Amino acid sequence: MQSMKRRTSINAFLLAALGAVFGGAYAQSSAVDEIAKYREALQDGNPAELWEARGEELWRKLQGPKNVSFTTCDLGLGPGVVKGAYAALPRYFPDAGRVMDLECRLVFCMVNQQGMTEADATKNKFGNGNQQKSNLEALAAYVTSQSRGVKMNVSLDEPHVRDMYALGESMFFYRGGTHDFACATCHGDDGKRIRLQDLPNLTKVEGAQKAYTT
Repeated sequence: MQSMKRRTSINAFLLAALGAVFGGAYAQSSAVDEIAKYREALQDGNPAELWEARGEELWRKLQGPKNVSFTTCDLGLGPGVVKGAYAALPRYFPDAGRVMDLECRLVFCMVNQQGMTEADATKNKFGNGNQQKSNLEALAAYVTSQSRGVKMNVSLDEPHVRDMYALGESMFFYRGGTHDFACATCHGDDGKRIRLQDLPNLTKVEGAQKAYTT
């Protein structure tokens, strides 16, 4: 009799445990679905559009000691051309003698065309939290918005770009810090998650595309 009660108790415990596991998995799955819906809802009327508009104003505004606008800034497709420019960055710029991403190139134009010092160009590069975006953030928002829908096309034909690619790959897999983690620790396998946030596998095209475009 005691043996039967014990088995009944164990079975009840196992059922409760399984219920907790599946219930937790369902709740987690539901939360992930809700996050996906939230992201989809943001596609229309995204608040980032306000910063894009501000960035466009800054792009056309005469600034710096030389009173020059960014319409003379060459992002790789010619002076002032922003349509599709971000999709081809980073790239090697002969006038700078190095590989640059968007932010580096914007600072380069501030210094070399508008006459600012590098210290002035970068002193508020991250703004003041959520209260005020920096000019650099607003400019980046505007330029990137002009490549919306354009396929990424960063060429590795140039030797300097290939060197930077190899350096980036080494950094992605390099383990360090107190936990001996690499970027690849979280982003090198399928199906990983931290809290309710899916962690895309950046070693695969599909994962990298999803992360980059959302």
